[in-house]
Amino acid sequence: MVLDENKMDLRISVMKQLFVLHKKFMNTVLTVFADDEISRTEIMILMLLKKKEYRVTSLAKEIGIPASTLTGVIDRLINKGYVERYRSTEDRRAVIVGVGTRTKEKIEQVNEKIQSLAAATGHDLPDVWWEDLKQKLNEVEKIIKMLDEESTSI
Repeated sequence: MVLDENKMDLRISVMKQLFVLHKKFMNTVLTVFADDEISRTEIMILMLLKKKEYRVTSLAKEIGIPASTLTGVIDRLINKGYVERYRSTEDRRAVIVGVGTRTKEKIEQVNEKIQSLAAATGHDLPDVWWEDLKQKLNEVEKIIKMLDEESTSI
């Protein structure tokens, strides 16, 4: 399927908006972690870990970096007090990582900052709007993953 110029421009415009929004969100989050010089990759890891603990191999796959690279990032986060690492009780070979108390405090500050931004703009959109957006972005993500898999299998 070949897209006409208007349809292609629309898609490029949406991707640009997503990029700009991601950058602004990350900059907001970075201000909370400014004292510790936390990288964007480290912030993404902390955001994922706030929801659940991960095996290191699963987390590496989730964010798209090699486990060997992730190990160095995890070491830095442990040294800063943001992450805890331990062996699985079910499989002693598996290394599990989760957030420390310092991360929980910082995440609360991030949530407060985001809520104050929403309140300041007066545009606190309803949950159904966010759920719809999430569903549509999930569809786009699936298509991109499928195309990536097709291009690597050739």
